[in-house]
Amino acid sequence: MLSKNTPSIETTKFINKKVNNLKKEFTEWLAHPNSKKLFLDDGKEEFGLYLKGEDNINLMGLASSEISHWHLMTYSHLALTGSSLDYQALALIARHTYASTMFDAELINKKKMTSGLLTTEASFNLSIAIISGWGKEFRALVRALHAGLDTKLLDLRITPKHDKGTLYRHFWFLVHLACEVEELTIDTSLYSYPKSLAPYDEVLADWKTTDLGKVSQMVQRMADFHAQHSREDSRGREVYEFENEERWLFPYEIFAFLRLREWLGLKNPHEFDHPLMQQPLGCLPCEPGIPLARPETPLLDQVIAKFNQQYPNSIPWPKD
Repeated sequence: MLSKNTPSIETTKFINKKVNNLKKEFTEWLAHPNSKKLFLDDGKEEFGLYLKGEDNINLMGLASSEISHWHLMTYSHLALTGSSLDYQALALIARHTYASTMFDAELINKKKMTSGLLTTEASFNLSIAIISGWGKEFRALVRALHAGLDTKLLDLRITPKHDKGTLYRHFWFLVHLACEVEELTIDTSLYSYPKSLAPYDEVLADWKTTDLGKVSQMVQRMADFHAQHSREDSRGREVYEFENEERWLFPYEIFAFLRLREWLGLKNPHEFDHPLMQQPLGCLPCEPGIPLARPETPLLDQVIAKFNQQYPNSIPWPKD
């Protein structure tokens, strides 16, 4: 049973400290010339080389991911510095993370690649499509990830070689939500799977509730978990759910949960008390029922078109 849980003063101080530290770090990162070169320019260069005939098709997913990272840093920086929530940047994140996942899924299916996504990346990429309100991309991603449980894309079948499926609870939370929406089944006994999904297990048990008080409690517990696991262990002794600092203040798994509820016609509370949900990146982007406009990405469009010629109709590419 979900318990009522009020954020502690320590949690509020912890979040405020992260906001101040990351605001400074993101500003410095974006100002450094190497950041733009390594993530935006180099990614676009790989696209250009592919279009010119270079045999680098296996780098298309990585290039898309790097470009999306640049846009994520831009989006986060603008939010934290008080400018605005830049929906154009968010749409560019969504466009490139979707492409990245679909490139890798298809190339692994065609045995052109032997390693795929980390479950943390799969979680983020799926969430961004949901947050953006892009149903077509969501459906394509869910099917790619569902199939990818058994392929090198995610490689989560039980094996003595690894137990990576046990590491990140929020991955399975999002997969369960998405598969339920799409009426896909998963036999978790076949996969490397966490011993506990807390706090997500109690959310999954009643995630379609119409009781807004319960929804608030669910968000409260998930926000606590997100805050507690937003750190990294430099010594490598502990694994935290949200180790990438650009995601510490961006509760994408909570946003995805709330948006999926909206898709089912369920109401959500208008605001939440947890400090993670009250800082600039804690606001669910976009109005309910109004998807983000798909951005113009002429270079990526050309890459997708060529890729779909090589592997016909492999990547659905919706446009507004």
